[in-house]
Amino acid sequence: MFSRSSKLKQIKEPKDVVVISEFLGCSIILKASDVYCNTAAAKNFFGSTRDSFDSESGIPPRCDLCNDHLIFGAQPQQPQQPQRCSPNFTMTSESPRSEEILVLFASQTGNSEEAAKNLCELIPEKLSSQNIQRLTGCKDTITLSARSLQLDDFLEIERACWTRLIVIVLSSYGVGQAPLGGYRFRELCDAIIERKKSGMLSGLTFALLGLGDSKFTTFFQNPTKTNEALRFAGAKRIGSLGKADAAGDQLESIDQWISTIWPALATAVVQAPPSDERMKAIREETLALCMEINPDMAPKKAFQLRLEIILILAALPIIFAIISALYTLNNRD
Repeated sequence: MFSRSSKLKQIKEPKDVVVISEFLGCSIILKASDVYCNTAAAKNFFGSTRDSFDSESGIPPRCDLCNDHLIFGAQPQQPQQPQRCSPNFTMTSESPRSEEILVLFASQTGNSEEAAKNLCELIPEKLSSQNIQRLTGCKDTITLSARSLQLDDFLEIERACWTRLIVIVLSSYGVGQAPLGGYRFRELCDAIIERKKSGMLSGLTFALLGLGDSKFTTFFQNPTKTNEALRFAGAKRIGSLGKADAAGDQLESIDQWISTIWPALATAVVQAPPSDERMKAIREETLALCMEINPDMAPKKAFQLRLEIILILAALPIIFAIISALYTLNNRD
């Protein structure tokens, strides 16, 4: 039952021998017919006992924890300890559950997008329920799905609907700036640092693979800034910060990073997730900061939407009339 050796005590009793094991400061009955402390048993542990049983007086030994007499009789059944799943011994529910992982990317030449989509396709196989159990020792049945999305689409279309575990694949462009599809996310990262939004993303976990070319002096600046901002905001990075250099064998570096990230991802998904309230707060704080730096991201009011629709409908006949007039003039020539 226990991996380390235990200090055993024997208590002589007229009809039986009680063996009590002291483990991690608590004494647990391993074999008895039966002696237990009623008070301590209710608390799911036992105090250590006196060295011997006084057979002449017939007085049972006392529990050192509560000073109550140990009771001879049927020992109450011990509650079963929850399964400890991860290497960090985080306890999770044993019921089947499903979860989505977002793979977010921003790419100028398409390399980051391709790497993100390849990783996304591998997740259901590499992080199958059986592989998660093999990598972590967790007994839970966890079904994972994955979806790839541009970083800016995640903010603008998905409205920062975070999953608790995300993977980011991105590069730098120009003088260390964000590539296509990552402008607004980079602005968000810069604002996190400038406005000292520490703790805003606390509860999130991410892995990051950066692409670039070390021939340029601004090599890896955008992935570095993104990593710094997310960690400053309280998100926890797992795995190494991937660095795929186009000056070397970039494809091999990408494949190597992907091949080594699975144990870290598996360990992350067996951890207890943040509460729904916390995930809602993360989303709201992200959107609030996005709208501060980009007011056009604020949702339009119903009246404003109706007004825009009316103006568009009103302009359609005028546009058609102009097109018709131009067509008629051309035919006359």
